[in-house]
Amino acid sequence: MRLFKFRRDPTDPVERVDRFWHGRRLRLIAGLSVADDFSSIRGVVVRAQGEGKYLRLEPLASANSPLRHELAAGCRAFSVAGGNTTEFEALKNDLATSQAELLNRLRNACGSAAESLLAVCVADPGLWACDFDGKPLYASFCNPELLSALSGVSVIDALPAKDLVAGGHGWPLTPLACWLVAADRSAPLATYARLLIHVDHDAEVFYLPVSDGLDDEYPPIRYGRVTEIRAADVESKAEHWKGQQLEVVVATCVADPNLPLQIFLAGEDRCHPQLRELLQRLFPSAPIETVEALGIAPDNLSAVLVAALGAMHVDQMPANLPWLTGGETPRILGRLTPGSPKQWRMLLREMADYHPAAMRLRDAV
Repeated sequence: MRLFKFRRDPTDPVERVDRFWHGRRLRLIAGLSVADDFSSIRGVVVRAQGEGKYLRLEPLASANSPLRHELAAGCRAFSVAGGNTTEFEALKNDLATSQAELLNRLRNACGSAAESLLAVCVADPGLWACDFDGKPLYASFCNPELLSALSGVSVIDALPAKDLVAGGHGWPLTPLACWLVAADRSAPLATYARLLIHVDHDAEVFYLPVSDGLDDEYPPIRYGRVTEIRAADVESKAEHWKGQQLEVVVATCVADPNLPLQIFLAGEDRCHPQLRELLQRLFPSAPIETVEALGIAPDNLSAVLVAALGAMHVDQMPANLPWLTGGETPRILGRLTPGSPKQWRMLLREMADYHPAAMRLRDAV
């Protein structure tokens, strides 16, 4: 018997639905993270699979770009001393041009898959101040209109703003993103809680509880931070490692050291030699690895977390944890600025089709 091969009709509704769901497997989100001292921009493109708290992220391409000395110095000076509106807008425009150049490099590295790029999420140190009542205020250095015009990609920025509206401090915003990226969520049964320590100018400690996919919507993540982990000692004119403060933060985050634990380090080249000794002393049976074991380059962790926040915005998933930020309620973080018409239609189709995950009746009431 002869089998005939039927031609596919590109206008057939069923075929269009099949192509749509096939394309969903290549949902790409870009993340751009500006360093705290405005020295560089780190960028990454991740492939997102799943939705909501079942989201899985896989880095596809990464690139880093140092900022021009004049631009970096201007942003640092403005963030400390302030200035006039004209100067602020000029800095934002220059920064958006550098971000667009890096984003185009990332798209070229992705090849033909770059056509599926839904949005780029941007995070920068921003400007922080307090109003007359002592409430924190935030202004981003990002110019989303210019960035979207130069790249054609929709931009998600101003991440702290929604948490501030909810009464929070505007930080930390990355713990839930870190849980999605680095927690043990193996099916059918996860085993290990994980401790992730990211050392840059500051040291951030993330305690990521174990999950088999059947837990509550928001896992009990713990977070701690040591500012200026390698601060300069003025009297001795030497670098001072804040090891004791870090030990207190780690011990606070890991309430039960007897639970099975895995430890991952990011920013290994900036970690003090005493860090591993400290962790081995506190958790003698816990293996210590770098985030490369999770498929993430240590220098790109911040950009991956920003991309994860962008993916949660696309999935309309609240990303701030009230017990960490102080907010009254979870909020979807970020401000969305449309890109080119074609790219904007693709993003709207993706967001309109999303169905929030079912929640417990007690939470709904």
